[in-house]
Amino acid sequence: MILAIYCAGSFGREIYDVAKRINLTYNRWSNICFVDNFLTGNSFYGAALYKYSEIADIDEEVEFIIANGEPFVRYELYNQVKASGYNLTKIIDPTATVSDTSHIGEGSIVLGYSLIASCAQIGYNVVVQPNSIIGHDIIIGDHSVISAGFLPSGGIEIGERVFIGMGVITKEKIKIGNDSIIGMGSVVYSDIGEGLIALGNPARVMRKNENKRIFK
Repeated sequence: MILAIYCAGSFGREIYDVAKRINLTYNRWSNICFVDNFLTGNSFYGAALYKYSEIADIDEEVEFIIANGEPFVRYELYNQVKASGYNLTKIIDPTATVSDTSHIGEGSIVLGYSLIASCAQIGYNVVVQPNSIIGHDIIIGDHSVISAGFLPSGGIEIGERVFIGMGVITKEKIKIGNDSIIGMGSVVYSDIGEGLIALGNPARVMRKNENKRIFK
């Protein structure tokens, strides 16, 4: 089995390093490569680099992980991979703590020293960055990105394609709607609706998330 890291960038390098550490213990993949349609050349970060169309020519079975920090781009690439008939794997850093009663969907990534607590539900293609706490009974929707140092209270619900900035804190049992962005360092005391950008302490809605992009 070959692991294909879709998007060869800084996040892709992080995922490559984690995958190598996983391989040291579990020997999951015979090889690890990158897939990117925008870079030239045949290698990146010491690994083979392919265009997406070239993956079909690889004789060995391939499974994907998406290494992009934009929720809406993750959504688009996930649908492309699924439509092509490829499988997506999970990447869980060996230093993360994951409860047996939690659920992590296909294509999701949990990075170093994060905690996935009891009965937490993480959807498909989600990213949980380092040192984040996904507490008991928290629900995270598909394709969302949780930045480093997230500190929520229990029982919150995060929608699909949501971006949570670094160091965000939330009150218990609140809801954050689909396609919303919570700016870094914000403290969220009440529900945030769909398609909104909120930030501050307390977090206030600033405007609509019209272009669905975080990094410009």
